[in-house]
Amino acid sequence: LKDKFIVHQATDGQDGFDKTLRFTPDVILTDIMMPKIDGLALIKLIRNDYRTSHIPVIVITAKSTIEDEIKAMEAGAEGFVTKPFSTKSLLLKVNNYVRNLSANKTENKEIEEVKIIDREQQFLNKMNKVILENLENPIFSIDFICEKLSISRMQLHRKIVTLLGKSTSEYIREIKLDEAKKYFDQGEKDIETVMLKIGVNSTFHFNKNFKIRFGVSTQEYIKELNAQKSKSN
Repeated sequence: LKDKFIVHQATDGQDGFDKTLRFTPDVILTDIMMPKIDGLALIKLIRNDYRTSHIPVIVITAKSTIEDEIKAMEAGAEGFVTKPFSTKSLLLKVNNYVRNLSANKTENKEIEEVKIIDREQQFLNKMNKVILENLENPIFSIDFICEKLSISRMQLHRKIVTLLGKSTSEYIREIKLDEAKKYFDQGEKDIETVMLKIGVNSTFHFNKNFKIRFGVSTQEYIKELNAQKSKSN
């Protein structure tokens, strides 16, 4: 695996969890039988911590009963490999998870909706709340969000990429643009006023990104709203 990926090895389950928090890997490989914390307990720690709950876990073990496999899946494992196994088969399995992660990132523009399990949606709800409550805050930034959520910048970035297939900056920009559209829908016609309310300084980038997201420029969108209002009257 070291020839294909950057690998961080752990000496036991607790060390594995500590390294997971430190490096936020794309995929975790774990045995079930380990000192200090066994594989099942490790998976539960990973799944119950919002900083790591999105990371896929593959269990590698000599225990091959259906019951053991079910326990691993119930704990939150995505894959199960029984010893002995070929390096090639393991490499293919890991490759699939990494490829799926890359596919989520490159194809997210073609996906209207992403299915997210409850624990991850709860995290996104908290993040959204921080963003929406601080749009006009002059010190608002990604680091500001990380401080409020008690998560590192790297952990946040990898979590958002895994869940939504986009960077943290892209996600924040989309939320700001959606809020801008709401203001226009509510009758606000002054573009600079809307920019101020969503914490955007550049008119050029605001208009460019608005058109990318909604297919029309801000001026065109306001005209469309005015035309619809005239027809209704």
